[in-house]
Amino acid sequence: MSVIIDGTAGITFPVTAGRASATQASSGRVLQVVTATSTTEFSTSSSSWVTTSFSASITPSSSSSKILITYGANCRVPSTGGALINSTIYRGGSNIAPTTNRGFTQLQSSTASQIDSAQYATYIDSPSTTSSTTYTVYIQNTGTAGTIRWCVDGSYASITLMEIVA
Repeated sequence: MSVIIDGTAGITFPVTAGRASATQASSGRVLQVVTATSTTEFSTSSSSWVTTSFSASITPSSSSSKILITYGANCRVPSTGGALINSTIYRGGSNIAPTTNRGFTQLQSSTASQIDSAQYATYIDSPSTTSSTTYTVYIQNTGTAGTIRWCVDGSYASITLMEIVA
């Protein structure tokens, strides 16, 4: 049996004996992909959510579309002990993490050593709009000491937005 893959209409399975018509699977396909990258470091000691100014925008073609968001960067938590970096995504002015006090990722130092580690997260959002929508990475230090750093030492940060047909 052959399978017909058509980028504009999804996947169509041809008619076979005993079936009335072809079956088309068009929901779940990716309509567009937007990616932004940065090597700009951002640091803070704030316990409030602070924008990194690292963002990407997408204009959904349908208000029922989902947006698959992936983001990540190398981060540094100092050896001062108790520093804790959280990261999250804001859509416009709203934190979209299911647990807004912790965000999507978390990294904590011990009292003995600095930690350099990548933070990556994936989330599916339902913006319910066809207007341009901006997603921005925010970070916070909810620990007791030190300055946390996002996209440390000129490393590479990325955010990718994919519109998925609902």
